[in-house]
Amino acid sequence: MKQLVAGEDYFVVTSNADQHFQQNGFDPHRIWEVEGDFFDLKMRSPEWEAQQRACQDFLQQYADRRLVQLELGIGAANQLIKAPLMQMVAVHPKWRYITLNLPDEINVLPVIQSQAIELPGDLKQTLAQLVKEN
Repeated sequence: MKQLVAGEDYFVVTSNADQHFQQNGFDPHRIWEVEGDFFDLKMRSPEWEAQQRACQDFLQQYADRRLVQLELGIGAANQLIKAPLMQMVAVHPKWRYITLNLPDEINVLPVIQSQAIELPGDLKQTLAQLVKEN
């Protein structure tokens, strides 16, 4: 994943609260753990609010520019992250939504079908193939 965003402007929005992105070298100022942080047992803390503001600033910066939202393995029923991000794509014609997931877990709003790419399969294998082709 880190190789795919190397040299690109990025921001990570994750429901994981286990600091996996930080532990793998992603800039902690470019991550929003929307469900908090299990290590510090913090939710709605000043740090969480700073993460949220940083995400909002990033998205605002790209309001009229090209942006790709890459969804990795979010379950079809989990709408905490999926729904708001897909709704943002719906109102930004230059934005795209790419989902990598198991075939039964892919769920893309009909309104963004023309802006979406669905990559069904094993996440690890699909990411490895993308890195190889990049």
